[in-house]
Amino acid sequence: MITPAVNVRPIDRARAIRAILAVRQTDQIGLNHVAKEAASDSNPESVAQLVLALSEMAASFLRAIPDGDTRLQRILLDYAKEN
Repeated sequence: MITPAVNVRPIDRARAIRAILAVRQTDQIGLNHVAKEAASDSNPESVAQLVLALSEMAASFLRAIPDGDTRLQRILLDYAKEN
């Protein structure tokens, strides 16, 4: 169960789950559909809410990995070196 850390609309949580599943299933069309759906939402904050929901879910998944934060920091440092 994901404990909300931020105030995110249920529709954006559902979009986040759909986006995660699309990435896991290498479904680029599905991922594009979620992104376009969020971008065309009547709420101008929808894309930001989707990012918050994705971040929140990623953080909850990382809790299960003992060195998850360290791995993420290493990835970020590697990315910074490459770019």
